[in-house]
Amino acid sequence: MVGIFSSGCHCQIGFVVKIDFEPLGRRVEVNDSETILDAAQRAGLTVAAICGGRGTCGTCKIRLVSGELTPPTSVETQKLPSSALVSGFRLACQSRPAGDIRVEVPPESLTALQRILVEGIDSKFEFDPSIRFVSLDIEPPDNGDFEADDLRILKALNDLGFSSGITISPPIFPVLSSQLRSLEWKIKLAVTTTEPGSVIACLPVNAHGLGIACDMGSTKLAMYLVDLETGGILARTGRMNPQISYGEDVVNRIAYCNTHQDGRQILQHRLIETLNEMIGDLCGKTGSRPEWIVDCVMVGNTAMHHFFAGFPVRQLGEAPFIPAVSQATYLSAGNLHLNVAPGAEVYLPPNIAGFVGSDHVAMLLAANSWIGEKTIVSMDIGTNTEISLLSGGNMYSCSCASGPAFEGAHIEAGMRAAAGAIERVQIRNSQIIWQTIENTRPVGICGSGILDTVAELKLAGFLDTRGIFVRDHPMSNRLKEKNRMVLIPAESTGIGKDIEITRRDINQIQLAKAAIQAGVKILLKKAGCQPQDIDDFFIAGAFGTYLDVDHSIEIGLLPDIPLERYHQMGNAAGVGACQLLFSKKMRKTAGFIANNSHYVELTIDPDFTGDFLDAMFLHRGY
Repeated sequence: MVGIFSSGCHCQIGFVVKIDFEPLGRRVEVNDSETILDAAQRAGLTVAAICGGRGTCGTCKIRLVSGELTPPTSVETQKLPSSALVSGFRLACQSRPAGDIRVEVPPESLTALQRILVEGIDSKFEFDPSIRFVSLDIEPPDNGDFEADDLRILKALNDLGFSSGITISPPIFPVLSSQLRSLEWKIKLAVTTTEPGSVIACLPVNAHGLGIACDMGSTKLAMYLVDLETGGILARTGRMNPQISYGEDVVNRIAYCNTHQDGRQILQHRLIETLNEMIGDLCGKTGSRPEWIVDCVMVGNTAMHHFFAGFPVRQLGEAPFIPAVSQATYLSAGNLHLNVAPGAEVYLPPNIAGFVGSDHVAMLLAANSWIGEKTIVSMDIGTNTEISLLSGGNMYSCSCASGPAFEGAHIEAGMRAAAGAIERVQIRNSQIIWQTIENTRPVGICGSGILDTVAELKLAGFLDTRGIFVRDHPMSNRLKEKNRMVLIPAESTGIGKDIEITRRDINQIQLAKAAIQAGVKILLKKAGCQPQDIDDFFIAGAFGTYLDVDHSIEIGLLPDIPLERYHQMGNAAGVGACQLLFSKKMRKTAGFIANNSHYVELTIDPDFTGDFLDAMFLHRGY
């Protein structure tokens, strides 16, 4: 939906209870007599309620993460199993807050899902997967042939020229004999290509050997189902990261683990539970079976890497922020309870540092920005922004605590990128022109929208370089008070109240962009470069794809270089993960990148504080 707001000021009565809806990132204040469904609808969230909130359909399930709700009603005890109630699940139409609460809205309870980026750039690479497939027609045993099933398979492979040292992976033994007989000894084996080789799966001859590649972002998950025999990407899917309910960013999730004895296990379980749902979705789309998936690549920042693998994270949250594991790692899919072939392995690429993870390595692979004579900046913007600079054959990297503002968090009317989020803002002759995701009535503002707003207010002269509203300005009639302005009036929104921008919201953007600008400037200093020396600037990630580059330059988030040098790449980490699935050479390259990147810890760099404070001002470029 697109709209224009040129005048007016509307006030809203305050409420007494705060509700945090995750993973949507919406925070609302309501009267404690209202149901959670009432609150969700007031906030413009599309929670399913087929029966209109009478409690007869059971579609509005939510899960309490923290705080207290009123006791379960008789309707809830009838509609929800006791195990679900014990786990914190409730019906939104029946439950009311007993104080400030945080609730999780599962995907099946939403009628409109968040926009999750699964597309990315394409790049060329050599197709050389780590798994090969061999079809066999084995002679079955009889009363004169008592050879064991495993030896029978190994002999058939030896006859085809495989090494005498080839083995069968133990995790497939519990199912191997029944598979051989149900398939009448006509099988397709998945065999690792590393010598001497290992059989990791037994498939029907008509099955396609599959793999999954997954980008495990702090906020969003993107997964790809690929054909390991042809190199094709068969399907894509995305979900919100369920760990958001335990902390907006990885620092808070690490704190959760430190203060809860089973915190690591809970976060790992919730993540893998969602990954298995995604695997089911992908297989359902393609008519495939999870047991045909024989290879997996998972990339993520270092904390997500550790959460997934079950590695300790306390040391990641304490200076000097050391990973438990940085080298490339192979884990058993069965031990992780991933719903794939029991013998499948999971490849975790190397991490660069405590807050520069394998997702950044995958991005550099996808952009091919790790080698060459050019000066190249590669940036993945998120709650933790990872930046690399290639110059003179040397690579430098750092991480910036940019925070969740670009995800819509810590913004009063902020929300993540979902239907009704304001994603574009322009100001023309003091008129505010806006556009929402899916063209619905606005219910909040996402990261690209708040960035546009700050840039346009500055260009209009309504914000000074300190981020303060200019009171003697033609737009000052929009000020409700000194530090608050109406962006869209109540009659034009989908929530029945004004959508406002506050001085604090603007400051959140200033903090985020200052951290990123300071990170880029320090890497440039390390390489002896100036911003104008940058030949190519790659921007990855969901927010990086949807941001307006010129607006980003206007507020100093990005350097003032020609626009044609910028390349918005989509989910480059996901593309890089697919390349790692398709190519053994890429896995070696990933190790080279991690080993040869010079990590710069910004918190101890002598120039960081000064550069950060300078970057707080809303100046164009650096």
